[in-house]
Amino acid sequence: MGDLAFAKQFLNTLDAKPTKYQADHVFDPKTFQLRVPYTLPKLSTPPHPSPPKTSPATAPAPGSEAAAPSASIILKSARNPNMTLTLPSLNPTTITIQSLKEQVQSYLGGPSVVGIDKIKILLNKKPVPPSRRTVVEALDDKLGTAKEIEFGVMIMGGAPDPPPQQPSATATRQAAEITPMEGVEATKVSSEPVQPGAASGAAVLETPAFWDDLQGFLEQRIRDQSEAQTLRGVFEKAWRSSTSAP
Repeated sequence: MGDLAFAKQFLNTLDAKPTKYQADHVFDPKTFQLRVPYTLPKLSTPPHPSPPKTSPATAPAPGSEAAAPSASIILKSARNPNMTLTLPSLNPTTITIQSLKEQVQSYLGGPSVVGIDKIKILLNKKPVPPSRRTVVEALDDKLGTAKEIEFGVMIMGGAPDPPPQQPSATATRQAAEITPMEGVEATKVSSEPVQPGAASGAAVLETPAFWDDLQGFLEQRIRDQSEAQTLRGVFEKAWRSSTSAP
């Protein structure tokens, strides 16, 4: 058989065989050679770098804490009443709109002059909604680095202009005394003379304005209108009882 004839016969034989195993093909276990599974080589020792150790959270070093924001809040009303009230060094993240209303009420003379429900705090000429509790919420968290924040004030039904501000008893006492230092004798600041025609002494206690101011101070300190009104009555009754003739 020539080479050409052999090649043709061999190719015809290959063509008759399937090019791949059928799905139901079964190998003869006696002649089938087992395939050795391939295993990856072992890694060097240790196989992986040690994970970073997490250190327990430690308290920040003194002085590293971020300082609380501070700003002056200005409350203005152009008319009914004409007032400008400046509240310095307040934290806008904690000071509430309700506390601003209480400050305005006390500045105007207390609950006997204007009710807390009649006071509206305005921002961009619109009342601050009740859902915005703090100053920073009223500003939509856009405080930035502002050092002064201005709000408008509207009194429903109007209110008289605030009386001239007078120093409180605590401020007067602190101004009249100087804290003694080591080796320095404490001195006292002489009080200003009473202006001619101005009420002084017991005459001031006879005026309703004094007791209104006292009630407003008590409301600001204890934040309870009914309790402040009760204490005002107790103080006024005790004073009148002490000055009445026996």
